Amino acid sequence: MRSHLPPPRTRVLNALQRIVIIVLLLQNTLPVATAAYAAPPTEPAPLRELSPAATNPTDLPQAPPAQLEEDIEIAPALDDRPAPEPVLPVPLFLTLESDRTIIRPGERLRLTVNAWRATTEKIADLPLLLELPAELMASRGERTLLWRMPELGETEIFSQSVEVQLLGGAFPFDSGVVTATVHSAATTTFRENRAVTVLGIEARSDEPPVAEIARGTLQERGLVLRGRHGDVTLLIEEGSAATTTDFTYTDGYRLGEAAPPLTTTTPLTGTAVVSAAARVSGTAANLLYLPLVSAAGNQNVRGAATPVGENTPRNAALPEDNGVSFARRWTLEATYQGQRRSEFAKWLHMEVDATWLIEQGFEPLHFTLYTRESPDQPWTEVPTTVYDEKRQLFRARIPHFSEYGLGLNNAVVGESLPDVSSFSTDLFTGAATVNYPIEVPAGAGGIKPGLGLHYSSATVDTFRWDNYKNTNTGYRVQAGLAGLGWDIGGVSYIAFASEGEDPNSAADNLYSIVLNGTSTILKDGQTVTESFAKIHKDLTTVTANNRTVVGTGEWSIATTDGTVHYFGGPAISPVNSADDANQGVILWNPGANTYRVVNKWYLRKSVDPNGNYIEYNYASIAREMHCSTNSNYNPGWYYQAIRPTSITWGGNEQTGAGHKMRVLFTYEDRDDYQIYQYDNVCTQSMYQPQRLQKITVQVYSASAWRNLREYELGYSYSSGYHQHSRLMTIKHYGFSGDGTRTTNPLNTYSFTYNQGAIHSEIYLTNANNGWGGSVDFTYDVPTLNSCHVDHNAGSGVTTVQCDTSAWRRRVATRRVNDGTGTWVQTNFSYGSGLTRTFENDPADFLGYPWAASTTYVPNSTTTEAKRVEVTFYRNNGYATDAAIAENPDPRLGRSDYERVLQPGTTGCANVVGSRCKMAETDSAYTALTGSGTSWSATSSYTARPRWVRLDSVVNWADGAAVAQIYSYETSKQNNQQFGNVT
Repeated sequence: MRSHLPPPRTRVLNALQRIVIIVLLLQNTLPVATAAYAAPPTEPAPLRELSPAATNPTDLPQAPPAQLEEDIEIAPALDDRPAPEPVLPVPLFLTLESDRTIIRPGERLRLTVNAWRATTEKIADLPLLLELPAELMASRGERTLLWRMPELGETEIFSQSVEVQLLGGAFPFDSGVVTATVHSAATTTFRENRAVTVLGIEARSDEPPVAEIARGTLQERGLVLRGRHGDVTLLIEEGSAATTTDFTYTDGYRLGEAAPPLTTTTPLTGTAVVSAAARVSGTAANLLYLPLVSAAGNQNVRGAATPVGENTPRNAALPEDNGVSFARRWTLEATYQGQRRSEFAKWLHMEVDATWLIEQGFEPLHFTLYTRESPDQPWTEVPTTVYDEKRQLFRARIPHFSEYGLGLNNAVVGESLPDVSSFSTDLFTGAATVNYPIEVPAGAGGIKPGLGLHYSSATVDTFRWDNYKNTNTGYRVQAGLAGLGWDIGGVSYIAFASEGEDPNSAADNLYSIVLNGTSTILKDGQTVTESFAKIHKDLTTVTANNRTVVGTGEWSIATTDGTVHYFGGPAISPVNSADDANQGVILWNPGANTYRVVNKWYLRKSVDPNGNYIEYNYASIAREMHCSTNSNYNPGWYYQAIRPTSITWGGNEQTGAGHKMRVLFTYEDRDDYQIYQYDNVCTQSMYQPQRLQKITVQVYSASAWRNLREYELGYSYSSGYHQHSRLMTIKHYGFSGDGTRTTNPLNTYSFTYNQGAIHSEIYLTNANNGWGGSVDFTYDVPTLNSCHVDHNAGSGVTTVQCDTSAWRRRVATRRVNDGTGTWVQTNFSYGSGLTRTFENDPADFLGYPWAASTTYVPNSTTTEAKRVEVTFYRNNGYATDAAIAENPDPRLGRSDYERVLQPGTTGCANVVGSRCKMAETDSAYTALTGSGTSWSATSSYTARPRWVRLDSVVNWADGAAVAQIYSYETSKQNNQQFGNVT
C-alpha cells in the first residue's frame, strides 16, 4: 500500500539532505542499518492488514478477517551466503515499527514496514523481506514474508503491516528478547538496506507483580525487566552479558509519590545568575501534551503589542537534584558471580512510558532521560533518547547500568534568545495561549531562530478594552500580522514603554524587552531578574538639517551562555526614511518643535561564543504627516509599520562562512486595516496594510536556495461591519528534490472561535492538530474592579476612582482530547482580578492574587486527579483595590507560593482539607531601588530605578526540602549597566 509522504513529523527531503544522507552512508562500514528506534519517526496512513491464518492455535484469540494483500508472497528464508559488497545500500528510508514492545501468550502484536525513496533515482519492483524470530509467526504461520515494492513517487510511502503471535507451546523461559528484521534485496549497484526492531517476550499471561525492586537472571534468550508501575521496561539481549548475570531494578521517585532525598544545593555567591531549575512557575497544572499546545511559564500581558511579565520554566512541584528537576528516578544494577557489572557487550534497550506524565498535565517533549554513575557526579542526558509521540514513550539505548531519571530538558526550559519558550494557560492572567512551532534546521553549533505562531486570549482582552464603546468609530487597534490574538513568535524587540512621557526629557525611562511573546520591564539601572548576564544600551541623539532623532542606536544583550543579541543598529538619519529599518521612529510634539523618537529596536543579530550567527531583516513603511499648509506644522515622515522579511543563519563571523539556511516571510493584502482615523494625514496612524500569507524554510545547496518546507496561513474575517482577520488554518507543505511543492498539505491545523456582541470579542475555543488531537477552551467573564489613578488632580492630591467592568475573559475549563476517545479536563478558579488606568496609560491588568487548577482523571469531570494552588505577588500588603491600584506590588505577577494536592487523606502526613499535600514551592523576591551604586528595599511601585531580585526558593516534597539562597554584588548594580553582573 502506498500513501503520500510524509507521515506526521517525517521530513520531506530536498537535494541537500540527500547529499548528506549519501555521505553518511559512505561512512557506514556495517551492512546493518540502525534499529527502528533510530530511524526517522513515522506515522503511516491507515494500513491494510494481512489476513490471519485459516486455522490458528486454539489458545490464541481470533483476529477479525481482513483483506489479503494481493502482492504478498510466502518466501523461504534468505540465503546466508555473503553477497557482493557494493559501495552503498539501496537508497531507501526503511523502518520497522511495532505497536507494542512486549508480547505474551494469547496476544498479538502488529509490525509495520515503511519504505520511501531517499534520492530522486527511481526504484521499481524491489523485494522487501520481513524475517521473524523463531518464537513468532504471522497469522498464517509464516516466519518470512515478501512484498514487491512498486515504483514510488518522491512524495509517496510504501507501508505494509502484519500481525504476529507467539508460536504454540510454552515459551521455555520467563522472558526473552528477540529481533525482527526487514531488508531490501541487493541490486547490482547497491547492497541491501535493513531495519531492525527489538521485541520482548514474557511467558506469563498476566501483568508482572508490582514491587519497588524487580530482579531477573539473564538466560540464553535474553531478559525482560520491568519495574514498579510497569512504566520502565528494560530489554536485555542474549550476549549482552554472561548467562546467569543477575539484573536488578530499584524504584526511586515517581511524580505524585514521596520525593527522594534531595542533594543539597550550594548557595550562589557573587552573581545574580540563577540556574533555570531554581525558578518557579505557576503553570505546572496547565501543561498540555498535544503538539498544538505546549507549555511555558507565567506571562503577564500589558498592551496590545507588548505583553509584560516574566517567562519562568516549568519545573514547579518537581524535586530538583543537582540542577535537574525530575518526574521519575530509578537505579539499575547488574552482578555476575558476586561482582558488580556496569558495562555490557551490546546496547541495552530501555523504554519509559509517558502516559502517566501526560495524565498529570505535563508535556513529554519537555523531558528527557538522564543518567549518572554515582550521586557525587552531575547528571548527563542520555544521548540516544528519542520520544515516540505515537506510542507516548521514551526510548533509548544504554551502554551501562547506573542511576537514571526522567527530568525536564534544560535545553527546552531555558530562556536564552532566540529560542522560543512555548505557551500554556496562564494562571496569573487566566489567558488561553497556543504555540505552533515553525520547524527550522539548526546551523553550526546548534544555533537557529526560535520561530512560531503564538496566540494569547489576553491580547484579545486588550483589544476589547481599546475598542470598547468605540463601535461607532471602528476599531483603534488592528489585528496582528497573523490575525486577531496571534503574533509571530521569535521576532524580538525592545520598546520604549514610558507611556505619555517625553523620551527626550524623561529622567527615568522605562523599556520593555519582548522575548518571543513574553516580556520583561527594563528601567535605567534595573537588573532583569536572572534572565541575562548583561545588557548594554548605546543610544544617542542625532541632529541634521534642523531635524533631530532621539534614542537611535543599539542595545546588546549577553545571555548566560555567552550568546550576544543586538537590537537596533547604527544611528539613523533624522532626515531620510529607509525601506529596511529595524528601529521604529515616531514623531514627538508635532509642530514647530518636532523631533523624531525611536520607540522600538528590533533584534538584528545573534552571535554565539564561536562566531555562529543569525541575522534578522525587516521592511519598514514610512508615512508622511501633514497638518497644515504651513510647512512649519508638517513634521514629515514616521514609520507606520515594520515587519520581518527574512531570517538567515548558518554563517560564522570568525571563519567568514556564509549563511546556509533562511526563512522568508510572504505577505498578502488585507481588508481590516481601516482603524480609526487611518486616513487622517494629521495623525500618526499605526497599521499594517498586509498580513502574513506564508513562511518558507530554505537551505542553500548547489549554489541556489532550495525550498525545504512551507507553512501557509488561511484566514476568514469576523462578522459585523468592523471586521478582524481570524487565523483559521495553518497548512504545512513539503517539497520534492526538484522543488515541487506537495499537492496536498502534509498536515493542517485548524482553529475555531466564538464571537460576542462587540466586534473585538473573538476568542479561540478549539484548536485541532490535524491528527485527531484537539484542545477546547471555555471562558467565563468575571466582574473586575477597575480603578483610575490620577496623581495630578486637585493641587497634587492623588485620587483613585474605582468602578466595575466586565471586559476580560479568563479560561474556565480546558479539555484535551487525544483523538482516540480519551480526554482530560482541567477546571480553573481565580481570586479577585483588578484593572487600573494610570493617568495617560491604557488599561493595565494587575492579574489575580491567586489561582487554582483542578485536573480530573481521563474521561471524567468529577473524579479529581490533582489540584495546583498558586499565589502571586500583587497586593503589596494593602487591603483595598484602590490602594493596590495606586501602588501595586513591585514584584507583580511573580509566584510566591505553590502547592500540589491530591485527593484523599489515607496515610497522608500533610493533610489539607480533604486532600493530601504532595509538594510545595516557596519563592522570596525583594524589590530594591537604586541610587548610584547602592540599593535599598522598597515597596513602592513608582520608585525607580528598581531591581526585583530572587532571594530564595524552597522546594518541599513529603517532608524533604531543599533551599536555594542567592547572593548578589549590589555594588556593581549601578546606573551604568542593565542586567546582571557576569
